[in-house]
Amino acid sequence: MTRRSRLELYNEVINPTSNAPLCICEYDDELIYRFITEEFFEHEVDDIQVDGMINHFVYETFHANHDYDLRRYATEFIEKVLKGSWIPEFDKSDLTSEVTFRGKQYDGDSISCIIQTFQEAFHPAEIKESSIEHVGFDLEEQFASVRLQLSYSTRPENGKAPVYSGKAFLNFKMEFDYWRICSFQLPGFGGE
Repeated sequence: MTRRSRLELYNEVINPTSNAPLCICEYDDELIYRFITEEFFEHEVDDIQVDGMINHFVYETFHANHDYDLRRYATEFIEKVLKGSWIPEFDKSDLTSEVTFRGKQYDGDSISCIIQTFQEAFHPAEIKESSIEHVGFDLEEQFASVRLQLSYSTRPENGKAPVYSGKAFLNFKMEFDYWRICSFQLPGFGGE
């Protein structure tokens, strides 16, 4: 039996039931097969059976996919800021305790206030383009950056919606195994 057919057999027999490892991103079948047989099976798991419940384990919980996470966090932050869905009580947890914005340090409450002021003045914004050009991270330094091209329009002024375009960046620091935003710059945001 080849490794691929073993993985297929595993998925047919185990996956529809409980304790099935899932993957958020695409990976080579051999890598996932090795993970299941050499690493995942080593974990003791309680056999809890409740009608209608399936217990899943996510591969990325064991092996973080930093590139995927950083892309997702950057996209979510930009969408929350521009589309007006920033909720300070929840979303400031995505920030480090001090965030650099326009060359100054702000705490989470102050950055949230800046974001909400922007949203009140310019909501709703329509994202025209958001394309990530670079994701870089250094696990030893616990620092990461995401650079992207961003274009969006805001509430019409005199019948014409201004469009802001340019380079954007978000920098992250790793805190408690989670990437948090420590600085950012968006075109048209805060006078940029």
